[in-house]
This record gives sequence, C-alpha cells and structure tokens, in this order.
Amino acid sequence: MLKLTPNPTFTAPVEIHVPGSEKIKVPFVFAYKDKDEYKAFTESAAEGTKGELEILLEIVLGWENCDAKFSPEAFAFLLKKYHGAGTAIFAAYVNELTGARLGN
Repeated sequence: MLKLTPNPTFTAPVEIHVPGSEKIKVPFVFAYKDKDEYKAFTESAAEGTKGELEILLEIVLGWENCDAKFSPEAFAFLLKKYHGAGTAIFAAYVNELTGARLGN
C-alpha cells in the first residue's frame, strides 16, 4: 500500500571508490525531503555559502558497514580521505529520492 506520507528517513547504498581497489557499497541513512523542502535545500546549496560537509549533513543522518560510528567529525574525515565520496553520496540521495536510476 502506498502511504501518502513517506517515512522521514530512508537507507540507500552509496558506492565509495577506494583507490587501488573496488568500489565499496556503504548504506547511508538519509533524511527524506518533500518537493518544497528539496527545492529549498538545493537552492541553499547552490548559493555557495555552505561547504560540502554542511550541505551533506542536512541530508545524511548515518551509515552502516563502516569501521567508525557516524558523527559529523567522522563524516568530515570520510569526505577528506575519499575524494569523490561527497559527489557519490549526493547523487545516490537524489537518485533514491526521485526514483531515478543510472543507466549502464
């Protein structure tokens, strides 16, 4: 049955590229945003006044399959060590939120 009010959070896999190795799928817990909230979020992000960490902390609430407990500090460390992680996380969020899937 379709619920008119989606769950406030959802989990989606994010493929994190590990240099010299294969990509690792990490399940991230995201905050659901309706169309109005999502529009405000993307407009705020596009203003350029917030950094990557601050923007992503508005949608990322946690993770699984990681050797560290989620915290803003641990998340900042992940973004620092894995260059493409922020882009991959944002793309996975948008794809899951909108139902879009990347083609082969």
